[in-house]
Amino acid sequence: SGQLLIDRRRSKVALEIVQFLALRRPDHFERLKLLHGDKDLFRLAWLKTNTSFHMIRTPAAAAGLVKGKQFCGMTMVQHDPQGEILFLHHNGKKLIGEEETSKTRVWTHLQSFVFPENLTSVDTNAGERYEYMTNNYHVRIFGGGIFRDFTMCYGDTAMKSEHYKTTSWDDLPFKDLEDRLHDFAQVARTLDRPSESQ
Repeated sequence: SGQLLIDRRRSKVALEIVQFLALRRPDHFERLKLLHGDKDLFRLAWLKTNTSFHMIRTPAAAAGLVKGKQFCGMTMVQHDPQGEILFLHHNGKKLIGEEETSKTRVWTHLQSFVFPENLTSVDTNAGERYEYMTNNYHVRIFGGGIFRDFTMCYGDTAMKSEHYKTTSWDDLPFKDLEDRLHDFAQVARTLDRPSESQ
């Protein structure tokens, strides 16, 4: 999963290539396992058309639950070019506004990748930073285990890796965000219902 911000005027040809590659049959990319999902088609199209692009240098974090001494990430946390949190992709457990779902909070902790001190800034040597990330950043996807309500979790489950830091959601400046989102989902759900006066 990923987030893209696209200038459609400068990327018109690249977008046409993405559409061509995504709809082409037979799908050789899928058959030969050359991609990690259709999001890679964007990178290939931009490279093929020499369209400039920028990829964020901070790897995705995970928002999720801690139970006992285990972590279950359910939301992909993506960053801006300066490494600050920008998007939370609620992909492991969908936010749908149903009554029972509204009471279940899944953001109790944030698990982030940790660079060594000399590589913490996104402006440091990009090659060194990328090499360190390649060797130490791993997306581990696993079944729910002790998290019975969730079929998929990701992150450093045992929370023992020196390469990840787990922070309580209450310590974050946007700690009330999930409650606010659930409130919006509840309101949206009521808008979908026919009114009693009709």
